[in-house]
Amino acid sequence: MEKNAINIEEDRSTYGVGEEVRIRVLLFCIASMGGLYLSVYNHSVSLLVFSLNILSIFVLNTTELYCELFFLFPYTMIYKYSIASTSLFTYLTLVFMIVFLFKKNFRISRNFVLCFAILSVYLVIGVGNNFTDLIKLLSMSVIAGLFTSLINRKNFSDIVLYVCLGTVTSSLIGLRKASWPALASFFTNLKSEYINGVETYRFTGLYMDPNYFSILVIICLISLLTFTFKKEIKSATAIILSIALVYFGVLTYSRIFYLTLLTALFFVLILRMKSTGKIIGSIVLFLVILIAGIYFANKAGILSNIMYRFSATDITNNRTNIWSQYVDYFNSSVKTLILGDGIGAAYYNGVGPHNTYIELVYFLGIIGSVIYISMYGCILNMGKCIAKRKFVNYSLLLILMVMSATLGMLFSNDFGFLMMLVWVFMNTDIGKNNVLNIGIE
Repeated sequence: MEKNAINIEEDRSTYGVGEEVRIRVLLFCIASMGGLYLSVYNHSVSLLVFSLNILSIFVLNTTELYCELFFLFPYTMIYKYSIASTSLFTYLTLVFMIVFLFKKNFRISRNFVLCFAILSVYLVIGVGNNFTDLIKLLSMSVIAGLFTSLINRKNFSDIVLYVCLGTVTSSLIGLRKASWPALASFFTNLKSEYINGVETYRFTGLYMDPNYFSILVIICLISLLTFTFKKEIKSATAIILSIALVYFGVLTYSRIFYLTLLTALFFVLILRMKSTGKIIGSIVLFLVILIAGIYFANKAGILSNIMYRFSATDITNNRTNIWSQYVDYFNSSVKTLILGDGIGAAYYNGVGPHNTYIELVYFLGIIGSVIYISMYGCILNMGKCIAKRKFVNYSLLLILMVMSATLGMLFSNDFGFLMMLVWVFMNTDIGKNNVLNIGIE
């Protein structure tokens, strides 16, 4: 039993997902995907999708609803009734949060409740007219907190599977962005830069920025491979999804994606060697995958672009200059440094810091940042499912922390979902049991 926790008739075993449930939630996801695709032509169709998702509350159980949310969040940018409006997904998460709060079976830390209450007051004081981000920040933190109690360990693989399905299917739609004006109109610009003197579009899925998209792809890929090795996701499904995720990730031309991908492959290599004892076979498999990747990248004509991206003199793309501007501003304003300017404030000089830690201090100050980080720290410590966490269990958290240093994640819908995936990984027994044996002896 967890210390300092509010316990409400806990019975985590009631949230199992069987095959019939997977089919049921899959049908809702397919219908939502089709509706959102049609909404690009006629934005009012998104209201029908929203109505369908609200209807699912009365048909699906808690685990299924979380699967549905994980499937839908990569579609956030096109889940709108007009191009300029707030995404309907923001309101959907608010509705789902209220529904989850009325569940009879959940367990939540008093420390989380305390941090959430203090943060709520803190955010309201500086909200200005930015109520959308206020709703987003608070609803996502509650959904993440309840996730640790309402989701059973045996359903972790379902969550991973649906976020991967949502990422891949939304990316397939995103491939049409450059050739489909109606879809491109949802985005202020198509991210491009001159590589080797040629204007090259960096793939973003249904995101505005390739780097945000690459974080999601990496975390999906590592989670997918982990549960596949544990035989909780079918290998054929995993291979198809993995190839698609790697393909989309490579097209982002994100340097941090390539570096993290190599790290992930090395992690899988170590995992396979430890679990099977086949050291030579694992190294050969790793080299085969690496060489095949380089070969196909060269055949596709993108290897030279990848090499060019790493030859840039400033690997931070001028972010260090922006960071120094914010640091100078903090030095000139003790009030901002300690208390922040509030979430209703505009970015300093109209430019985001491209750094979550600086963003936190700018909007919330040191005091608010400590409260915010403490709240998510409570979430990660709730609902522990394994006796002892190993260093490898913290790998997704470390990846997210590193990548957050180059992106502003505070107001991103993704952050809460990524933290839930981090929690899943922290509570997965990554060891010798139930490990998939892939081919080479």
